[in-house]
Amino acid sequence: MMRGTITELIVGDHVNIRLESGETRRFPMQDVAYAGPAQTPVPTATAQQQQKPLPGQVHVHVVANKQHVELETRTAQTNLTGYVTGGGAFAGTANTYSSVCTAPCDTALPIGANSLALSYGGRAPIDAPVTLEGPSRLEAEYTSMRGLRIAGFVTFGVSLVAGITLVVIGATRKSTSCSFGYSSDSSGSFECQDMSDPDHTLIGVGSAVGLGGGLVGLVMALIQDSAQINVVPQPTTGKLRLLPAIHPRNEHGVANTPAQNEMGLTLRYEL
Repeated sequence: MMRGTITELIVGDHVNIRLESGETRRFPMQDVAYAGPAQTPVPTATAQQQQKPLPGQVHVHVVANKQHVELETRTAQTNLTGYVTGGGAFAGTANTYSSVCTAPCDTALPIGANSLALSYGGRAPIDAPVTLEGPSRLEAEYTSMRGLRIAGFVTFGVSLVAGITLVVIGATRKSTSCSFGYSSDSSGSFECQDMSDPDHTLIGVGSAVGLGGGLVGLVMALIQDSAQINVVPQPTTGKLRLLPAIHPRNEHGVANTPAQNEMGLTLRYEL
């Protein structure tokens, strides 16, 4: 884009522009997309302006310890009760959530208690309630235990297979027993046969590996993700407005204005 003063413009032919350096350059009109007053971009509303707090709300800036962490708010909670075949009863709750924004982002939330939650990677939201007293910075921390859960499933499977294998080997161990005997014709011979001889030590080790490792793996596999939101209050911004000086009147109803060579000034601070 070239900036300067248009000194000559012939439609369909050419345009001459005098640059700030004083040089004059000519451009064919087929190479010109626009020639005229500089185009000033129309300012667009920022995210904070678009999310201007309503009465009873405050502005919050949301950040997270990882990308794609979504801030949600719980909109409903339903208590569930029921019975299953055989007379068993169950009870629980079902929560409904609504997305607010994905960090980092700016939004407006009500003053007071907020039933917020965090979600990540399409997983179920985790409640992280906060209380807001004014404009704040919300620092969301989502701790994913997915890697530990995967390691738990692997540990459970490997321990179970290894334990069962050791138990089977120990239980099926056999030993050979041989004896010397005489037959009816007074000739002697050795007779050997395989006998069951379980290895109880190996069986015990296999049981310990299968049960112990399986239990540890199961505990690891059941560990859930965690989430919390730290509220960092932000200073309230304000502005100064200059208002005309207000001069009290005397007992004669005449305003006590300052002398002509003086100036009255009143400052009012507004939030």
